[in-house]
Amino acid sequence: ACMDTGNSGANRQPDTAVRVMTLMAEIALEKGLDALSMRDVAKRVGISLAALQYHFPSKDALIAAFVGAMLDGYRKEVGAIHSASDEASELRNLVVFAARQTLDDRTGDIFAMLEARAIHDPSTALALAGFMRTYLETICDALMRRHPLLPLKDAQLAATRIVAMIEGLSSV
Repeated sequence: ACMDTGNSGANRQPDTAVRVMTLMAEIALEKGLDALSMRDVAKRVGISLAALQYHFPSKDALIAAFVGAMLDGYRKEVGAIHSASDEASELRNLVVFAARQTLDDRTGDIFAMLEARAIHDPSTALALAGFMRTYLETICDALMRRHPLLPLKDAQLAATRIVAMIEGLSSV
């Protein structure tokens, strides 16, 4: 299979961390990721800076957790698509989902911020690379389920082409 099915989201975050992650997209869209501060986030969430730093010791850790939360949300959506689709419709449903996410202004703006930040922030670059790897593996897995005789290398190449058409070559 193309995808590692490890359960990375099994541990539930404390309520404070969940509240922070829930508001991060809104804060990022208002201020931009590079301009937001830990104080801004703490104030918006209604907690002290120390409480925020207990969960996220640095801005880099906060942004890495934000990207991780986005990836977990993506995995849940993909899982729901996989469960609700038959072999004939799964790939189409995944591509439609990905295209809608790409065309969504909020999601597009957030990913543009993350890609810009990845240039100078290794943790964001690493998180984005993980996201793209999961994205490619998901499409590859769907291709292999639909076409079981397709060699793995061909499925990987086709997945890369599909994702490049949706996201743009530079993202892939």
